[in-house]
Amino acid sequence: MAESALVPAPQGRIGSASGAIVPFVGALALLAVIVALGLTLRTPSAPAGGPIPLSPAVETKWGVRVSQVAVTADGGLVDFRFIILDPDKASEMLSNVDNLPVLRVDSSGTLVNSTAQMGGHPSLRAGQTYFLLYRNTGGSLHSGSSLSVLFGDLSINNVIAR
Repeated sequence: MAESALVPAPQGRIGSASGAIVPFVGALALLAVIVALGLTLRTPSAPAGGPIPLSPAVETKWGVRVSQVAVTADGGLVDFRFIILDPDKASEMLSNVDNLPVLRVDSSGTLVNSTAQMGGHPSLRAGQTYFLLYRNTGGSLHSGSSLSVLFGDLSINNVIAR
């Protein structure tokens, strides 16, 4: 009669690797969740600026529709974006510094009207978005601030800066 002995089955690469992979993948997934949660908690979300009120009077006279006012460059600049509706009228506005929009902070009445140096816009196209950069001297305008955009005697009120 042959003797039978209990001999442990050899551990192949697959068996030992799967045993080590499961805890490793679990630890990696946990680390990813911790990092993602940390980034989410540390990164402040920008307040929603909401839609810019429309002004048929500004659109008719100056051929532009304001699409965004946002504080940028660590609070040092204001990004003013607009869509060209009528290239000829918009060109008239952009070609003379006295015709450029002025931003008035509603809470203080402070005017932000110092545009940063910019190149010309030789061929404006209807439907295209363009921008002006304003110096936010003294940090007068903040993300979430209410402001008015002044176009001479016309204005767009209740604009919330992003």
